[in-house]
Amino acid sequence: MTKVVVVGDRLVSSETLKEAALKLNIPSPIEVVEFQWYSDLTKDQFQEKILLIEKGGPEAVNIPEGILEAIVDADYLLVHIAPVSKR
Repeated sequence: MTKVVVVGDRLVSSETLKEAALKLNIPSPIEVVEFQWYSDLTKDQFQEKILLIEKGGPEAVNIPEGILEAIVDADYLLVHIAPVSKR
């Protein structure tokens, strides 16, 4: 089983990333675990989060709950803007 974790956001949904993952040349069977990152914010609020990342790095904003546990045994991680920190 190939595990893919996708993290959608305000601009690119987790469903879109899931569809993209399933089109990649990844060995089957594939398990896709989906997360959303600030997808419920307005465009202006989301841009504020992006500015925080640009100024303070990936540690400046929170990541979705459960993602650290999900990526421990993941083979792939697909994100659009969601930060990927050392942690």
